[in-house]
Amino acid sequence: MCFYLIVKQSLQRAPLPGRLTRPYRINMDLYLRGALAVLYVTLTCNGFIIDSRFPVIKDGKTMGSFFGFSVALHKQTKGSNKYLLLAGAPKEKALALWNVNETGAIYSCPVTTELNDCARMDLVSSSKYWHFVTVTVTTVSSPYERVYRLNG
Repeated sequence: MCFYLIVKQSLQRAPLPGRLTRPYRINMDLYLRGALAVLYVTLTCNGFIIDSRFPVIKDGKTMGSFFGFSVALHKQTKGSNKYLLLAGAPKEKALALWNVNETGAIYSCPVTTELNDCARMDLVSSSKYWHFVTVTVTTVSSPYERVYRLNG
């Protein structure tokens, strides 16, 4: 804040003839406020990074299944309260009951340090398309909603 006050006071002094006219001083004041706002946000906001010291590594069951092509973190609230990694494997082989070769699969993995503790989730499908190329987790915001009705 001290730096801002010093710069603002120096801009308010009488300008040299032909230089630093009033619109320029206003623009400089806005730029300075914007720069300070960006600096404040970058110093006070926190993000997440990939933990390289304690990674969670999971291994797929089948080679070539593209296990981990899409990954999402899910919090299970029914039953036991725990976090799960949902990993998609779009080229996973079909179960023996189906008449197709590659249906894709989705795996539920607990957040542990074990490599092979993922379990295939039972989802029914009979198409030949890559399923689970992307994993989407849906969240719900506030309980309020607005309903707009057209024509009545």
